[in-house]
Amino acid sequence: MPHVVVPSPARAARVLALLAALGLLASCGPSEREQELETRTQALEAKVGDLEAALALAETDLGAANEARASLQERLDAAVTERDALQTEVADLRSEVDRLEARASETRERLGERVDDLAAARSELEAARAALATARERRDALQAERDALRAEVADLENRLAEAEGTTEDATGEGSDRAASDADVEADVAALRSDLASARAALAEVEAERDALEAEVARLEARIAELEAAAEAAGSQEDAARADLEDVETELSVTAVELASARANLSIVQEDLADVEGELAAAREDLDATRSELAATEAERDALAASLEDAQAQRDDLEARVASLRDASQAARAEVEAARAEAAALTADLEAALEERAGLEEVTEAQREELAAIRADLRATQNRVAELRDARGIYTVQPADSLSSIATFFYRDGYRWPDILAENDNLIDEPDLIFPGMVLVIPR
Repeated sequence: MPHVVVPSPARAARVLALLAALGLLASCGPSEREQELETRTQALEAKVGDLEAALALAETDLGAANEARASLQERLDAAVTERDALQTEVADLRSEVDRLEARASETRERLGERVDDLAAARSELEAARAALATARERRDALQAERDALRAEVADLENRLAEAEGTTEDATGEGSDRAASDADVEADVAALRSDLASARAALAEVEAERDALEAEVARLEARIAELEAAAEAAGSQEDAARADLEDVETELSVTAVELASARANLSIVQEDLADVEGELAAAREDLDATRSELAATEAERDALAASLEDAQAQRDDLEARVASLRDASQAARAEVEAARAEAAALTADLEAALEERAGLEEVTEAQREELAAIRADLRATQNRVAELRDARGIYTVQPADSLSSIATFFYRDGYRWPDILAENDNLIDEPDLIFPGMVLVIPR
């Protein structure tokens, strides 16, 4: 019984549908649906073109209105900028006036303080100078008194030395002058007492004089300090007066500038009010033009949406056609690969059968190899049959010919060329088929 394999119905149906779609695409022009979409697209494009022309005119009017509004807006912006600049200038001048007035007040206060400091320094300087004069007079008096005491001490020391010398001389002469020793000693004692008193008085005078010298030095240093302070206070007073004059001059100039800026600001505010009135009228005209433009744009957008929908449908059809074409190309490539594999396996089978025919005994490995080739060949040809939507596959039996196989499948032996054409990758000559060869049987 012949070995026939029939492809699965689902696989055959898919392949048949693919081939039918490809045949339809190849044999027919654009479908009615495509033509309808193309006509509708053209009509929508024409209407959109008309609306875009109208929209262009409206946009031209809108552009002119925008230009007029922009011109007014520029004038308004310039006026606002000028007003803001003048307001800033007025504020700055007002701040400058406040600053200068504060500075003048501070300078006057500082000037008063410097005058008071200078008066106090001068008063203290006069008192110090008077105290210094008194101290110098007292120092000079003590100097004279010290000189007198030093002279007295020197005189007493000389007298004491003479008296002590007289006492020694008297002692050397023996008892002849014993009566006068008491008188001399009394004189020496008196001289010593006077000398001690004079020295004590001299020490007190020198101590007081040293204290007065220190006081004079302190007063002179203080006077120098007070004179320097008075000079510095005088310089600060002069600087404060000069600063006050500068501030008052600057304040006067700033007040004039402030008055001028306020006058200019008043003029600019009047111009600004006029421009704002013109701009309000221009905005009303612009709003009306925009309303007309919005209506035209809405109609255009609606038509554009319809056009986009039609184009989307057309694109979807084109995508489906492209997908079918891609699938067709993939199927053809798979068929060619499977047919090439079948040719190679058929050649392997023929070689294995010829080798087996020359052997007296076939090994188990050779049997397994031959069975594997036959199984692979059947599987490959079955895949080719499915991809080409064939009737099935048939394994050639001994004594078979293409006409007998055609008679078996079609009840018509003259259809053997159909089988030959379907298997032209395996058969070079119609009479050279061999048992075991697996053929694809077309419908």
